[in-house]
This record gives sequence, structure tokens and C-alpha cells, in this order.
Amino acid sequence: MNQPELFPVKVSGEASFSLCRKYRYSLLRRWAPPQEPDKPALRYCMFIGLNPSTADERADDPTIRRCIRFARGWGYDGLVMANVFPLRSTDPKSLALTPVPRNELRRNWQAIAAEIRDCPL
Repeated sequence: MNQPELFPVKVSGEASFSLCRKYRYSLLRRWAPPQEPDKPALRYCMFIGLNPSTADERADDPTIRRCIRFARGWGYDGLVMANVFPLRSTDPKSLALTPVPRNELRRNWQAIAAEIRDCPL
């Protein structure tokens, strides 16, 4: 049986959006303190989903809360969430009916490539 944590961890967040905030390119959650120069690098877990839902730089949605639980349980210091499609929607089936402009798809793939490029292997 899982016990509640005695000292809940503060989670900080960042997100990258289009100017209209209709498209989200990446989302970051960190629960470890920021990296200090003489300490080892923070370890991030990357998740790639189909499309972003309602989470932003301040609020989590059920998927992000679940990913945080997984990443913390696996011993990571934070997570990066990326998606195949950048359109924010609570209904993934609607993606087939909503065309995403090519420039938004390109920005999304560039954001994913940048996140992967920065990850140590």
C-alpha cells in the first residue's frame, strides 16, 4: 500500500507555446533543486505523447500528474513532455478533423529535436 509523502515536493514548471497558446511544443516539470556548478547534472525523463491537453506552465492535467509519478518513482529529477502533434485538445480523435499548419508542426519537431539533443545518453 502506498503511503502519502510526509514532505510533499515542490514542483516547478515551464512550457513552450505558440503566441496564441493553441499549440504547445514542450512542457517541463522539475522537483529537484536547480543544478549547482559542482553537483552532477539533473536527470530528466522524456515522455512523448500524441497531443497536449490542458497542462501549462502552472497547472497539470491527469496525464502530466501520472508522468510525474512515474518519473519520480524511477528516480528522475524532472520530466520533459513532448507530443507528436502540438495542437492542445482534450479529444485526440478531433486531431483528424483539425488541420495543423505546417509551420506549427515544424516548430513542434524542432522543439522535440532540441530537447533530445540536450539529453545525455
